[in-house]
Amino acid sequence: MDVCVIGGGAAGMFAAITAARAGARVRLLERGGRVGRKLLATGNGRCNLTNTAAGAAHYYGSDPGFAAAALDICPPERVMGLFEEIGLLCAAEYGGRVFPLCNQASAVLDVLRNELDRLKVAVLTDSEAVSARKTARFAIKTAAGDDFACDRLIIAAGGLAAPSLGSNGGGLALLRAFGHTITKTTPALAQLRVAGAFVKGLRGIKTAARVAAFSGGEPVCRAEGDVLFADYGLSGTAVMDVSRALHWYEGVTLYIDFMPGYSADELLKILSRRRETLAHLTLENYLTGAVNKKLGQALIKAAGFDRLSAPVSSLTDGQIRRIASQIKNTGFAVEGHNGWENAQVTAGGALTAEFDPRAMRSRKVPGLFAAGEVLDIFGDCGGYNLQWAWASGYAAGLAAVKGHL
Repeated sequence: MDVCVIGGGAAGMFAAITAARAGARVRLLERGGRVGRKLLATGNGRCNLTNTAAGAAHYYGSDPGFAAAALDICPPERVMGLFEEIGLLCAAEYGGRVFPLCNQASAVLDVLRNELDRLKVAVLTDSEAVSARKTARFAIKTAAGDDFACDRLIIAAGGLAAPSLGSNGGGLALLRAFGHTITKTTPALAQLRVAGAFVKGLRGIKTAARVAAFSGGEPVCRAEGDVLFADYGLSGTAVMDVSRALHWYEGVTLYIDFMPGYSADELLKILSRRRETLAHLTLENYLTGAVNKKLGQALIKAAGFDRLSAPVSSLTDGQIRRIASQIKNTGFAVEGHNGWENAQVTAGGALTAEFDPRAMRSRKVPGLFAAGEVLDIFGDCGGYNLQWAWASGYAAGLAAVKGHL
């Protein structure tokens, strides 16, 4: 049996390896000059390749439950086991994040390429599939004018995020040409541009926080993790996780709790006590040691204090409540994402209702499969999106050869 995989990212490589291990002759077409470029950029060069907590609750789309079957077939434990088989040792860290023991993203790509070579998968780079059609077999044409035929076709060409690393939406166009529905696409796990002067002067400051996204006065999602200030607005894991709100809602406002480890009452007691113990200081240093110094000064200004030279001892109970409220609930009106280039994944894609969730098999075109970001599924920060790539690629590769799982 001949299997062709379009897309040389995580999902495509795992699908090709799985299909070849199952006995198929496999050809992998990658539009770029090398496979796995996006892998090298993940996890700050360390590659957060999965998360031990991966489950359907960490995924989103028109039907988040679609992810459950593939995650059950190829859970994080199987992913780590498969990587160990081909030479990569893994280690779980905070929050269940799994990294290569050697802390090199390049090692993840190296072992995958070694396995592709061992299995004699024909990897063709600079081969962008521009059209595909189905008669008795699949016929694929590349931008260079090459023609290929296969019995089973797996489209794993990614979405639209990070175009400099090879994504261009070509897989979505191929699936649309086969009659599949493509849902609205927006950047996800993205940096956010925010209005207001609060972020000025805070560039580069990172802090742990809890972030809630609201639309129409109602909360729509929450996350806890890092918040990073930048010239354009906000980044960090917590901000990127709630950026998904912009896929479904307009007029989004973020409310950030900069001391999530304390309740409102606990924080009031702490601040009241600091009025006594730090009475010799000015407001400039009132929050120093509780939050980042510059962030603390920005919070006090946002709470309505023009003069940071005022003595801490002069604070009234009402003013302390204002500062506490500012710490626990600072609002930022979101103006938009910071663009596709800076997004980690795509929200939206091929409608999952048109695919078998256990096999990633098209319900419209016999012998056609899809995997990874090209489908309308994406996950939280922390290894969940690579886990989806491995799991869906594994399910597609195995089903393409075996016919069922």
